[in-house]
Amino acid sequence: MAIASTLPSITGDTHEHCHPLVLVRDAEQTEVLGVAAKAIDYTKPETLDAVFPGVETLSLISSSGVGQRVVQHANVIAATKKASVSGGGRWG
Repeated sequence: MAIASTLPSITGDTHEHCHPLVLVRDAEQTEVLGVAAKAIDYTKPETLDAVFPGVETLSLISSSGVGQRVVQHANVIAATKKASVSGGGRWG
């Protein structure tokens, strides 16, 4: 899971301020929370590249995949650089 602060164009809101966006493996599970959510997979860079444009700040929450974290974190960091995530990131 990751939590992102997005530009209004990502969530479709017309307000000027940023909005939280929860990035999860299964977006349907977050519907009951009433928050904007998009599905991603840390092991599939194309899912990251599709979501990160417009993200300003990202907090990465590591997956539980034993032995995969280095690759997963590298994928996330590469995608944030490609998308010019300007607010920096929190990795852990």
